[in-house]
Amino acid sequence: MRTERQHQTSRDNGAKSHGPTTPEGKAASARNATKHGLTARNPILLTVEDQQAYQRVQDDYEQLFRPANVVERQLVDEMVSVQWRRQRAEAIEAAQLNFSMDRMANDIAARFDRIDGATRVALAYNHEVNESRTLHNVQRIAERLSRQYLRLLKAFQNLRENPIDPPANEIRTNEPGEPQPAAHQLTKIVEFPSRAPSGPAHPSQPEPQPAPERREDHENGLDNH
Repeated sequence: MRTERQHQTSRDNGAKSHGPTTPEGKAASARNATKHGLTARNPILLTVEDQQAYQRVQDDYEQLFRPANVVERQLVDEMVSVQWRRQRAEAIEAAQLNFSMDRMANDIAARFDRIDGATRVALAYNHEVNESRTLHNVQRIAERLSRQYLRLLKAFQNLRENPIDPPANEIRTNEPGEPQPAAHQLTKIVEFPSRAPSGPAHPSQPEPQPAPERREDHENGLDNH
């Protein structure tokens, strides 16, 4: 198990990481996922979306969270992706309402002499809710992405507070000033059972004692002499 001092060292090292700062370093970081040519363009982005705008969000998140290892970096990348898609869902909702208001413009002009913007939005929203499931689907996606973002943020915070322990077989060196482990902590005493004594498996029975000589036998013996 890692000591509290090692946990604190990991947290301090993570706080010192600022991510790439030079244009060359940022460009190299942006190409990390395109080494094999499978994703020459960020797969998260649509063709009408701005690659540089996405990269600016990525840089802001790296500057804020300062990932210290590959797992923290993956969580930060995923948070950027989820946040981008959530904002996209909000943009789709607004675009759908604008489209609906434009489509209803002639009908609204024929029905109303005067109408404010909020009423136009309400009519468009009512039309989309009753005639289409687009808004419902977009809002459902936005809610799911919001929950996913919070889970990723919590996972990052938990990882920063409880860094991953090294493998059990990793050789650990004592830090300066750290007390040396006691000898009984370095070796494990294995006690072997004492060797069984040679001889039969079962304990030997006492040898039978001769029966006491009877008086009659003794007298008969004297007579024979």
